[in-house]
Parts: sequence; C-alpha cells; structure tokens
Amino acid sequence: MMVDLLNKNVLMFAPKFFNYENIIKEEIERQGAIVHLYDERNNPTTLDKIFIRKFSFLMKKKINNFYKNVVKQECDFNPDVVFFVS
Repeated sequence: MMVDLLNKNVLMFAPKFFNYENIIKEEIERQGAIVHLYDERNNPTTLDKIFIRKFSFLMKKKINNFYKNVVKQECDFNPDVVFFVS
C-alpha cells in the first residue's frame, strides 16, 4: 500500500546504521514530507549499548525519558506519521 506523503509531517525513529537512516529520510522528503529524524537507540554511548544488551531493565527509565523528551520537543510539529525502523 502506497501512502501519499505530500505535505505530511513524519516523525522517524531509526538506528544509525551505515547512513541508511539518512537515505530513508531523504527518500521520504523527496516524496514531499517534512521529516524529523531521531536515533531510536537514544544516541547511546558504548557503555549504554552494553547496558541495553545485558541489563535492559536498568536502562528502562533512561529510554522512557528520551521518548518523553521527544514528545515534548515535537508537540508543535504535530506529526501525521510516526515511523519506526528497527
């Protein structure tokens, strides 16, 4: 199913991975959307990455705070689409 993205606001979450996140963002923008991109892993440090994999329960509060801050920052953006890439 094709979605018309012309003049749509897209809030996109994707991991940083060989610049794929920017390639996807650019294609969505080429189709006419305005895209705000966030690293779905909350820009983790090396230590954070270890904790996420081994002790995810310890990172839950940090991750929840990250998404709460995104919601606060983007409330005026009023996205039509929220897009997660995993």
